[in-house]
Amino acid sequence: QITFNTTSGIIGTTTNDNAAAGSVGEYVSSNVPQSSGVSMTSNTDTNITTISLTAGDWDVNGNVYLEPTNIGAFSAGKIWTSTTSATKPNDSSVTGILGSTSIFFNAMSFSAPTIRVSIASTTTVYLSARATFSAGTMTGYGNLVARRRR
Repeated sequence: QITFNTTSGIIGTTTNDNAAAGSVGEYVSSNVPQSSGVSMTSNTDTNITTISLTAGDWDVNGNVYLEPTNIGAFSAGKIWTSTTSATKPNDSSVTGILGSTSIFFNAMSFSAPTIRVSIASTTTVYLSARATFSAGTMTGYGNLVARRRR
């Protein structure tokens, strides 16, 4: 048992090293650069990247950049993190933007809400997106990160 007071407690690192696997603070990430972006189909849930997390309690979040080839054709986008491949969870766990018939978007960057992933065995976590566009192509890229909370 650890007892905290106002002048001591758990001491953090004083250098740029990493927490060991299985330790509080462990960090796992995946980055998809623009040059390796994922091709998307309009109105279709698409995985941008994944990470594998070992058993534990994790905070997970991600960012996606949606880049159309036809700017006037991009009207909506959503991103999320989930333990289910290319499947949008309930809307409270999704970030998105919706245009109208007169509003279209240039490329857009989205940050997914941070979610808690508490798992008993190694599990894949997905960063996914859906874009609505009427012409051209769409590419998604970005990063997915997780930090072990306890």
